[in-house]
Amino acid sequence: MTLASNNKYIHCACCLEKNPDVRVLRFWCELEARYSSEEPWRIREFILVEPSSGYLEFHQIVSKYLDAERSVVTINDGGVAKNCTLELRGSKKTGAMAQNSLRMLHLMSFINSIKDEVCAVE
Repeated sequence: MTLASNNKYIHCACCLEKNPDVRVLRFWCELEARYSSEEPWRIREFILVEPSSGYLEFHQIVSKYLDAERSVVTINDGGVAKNCTLELRGSKKTGAMAQNSLRMLHLMSFINSIKDEVCAVE
């Protein structure tokens, strides 16, 4: 998988990939959306997260210096406006999470290499 930035990779490895509540991740979801403070619809890119609860969440990596902020985004779903949870992730904890993401990358690489191995029980 190729991600557009290091921040997306760090967010994926540290927050989403290891979270057991996350069932589905979809990157590069471009949807017509608007924030509550905005009036016009615009095409925006999100990370679509489907947790085990079934409710869709949209994550977006922003360049602002913030930790994490939960909000609401309105998406245009075939002419019907739907309010969805939006999690904005900024660069406040990116440095601290970078080391952890490297460890997660090593772990994911190891797991991927042995996923098809048969383990005989003695």
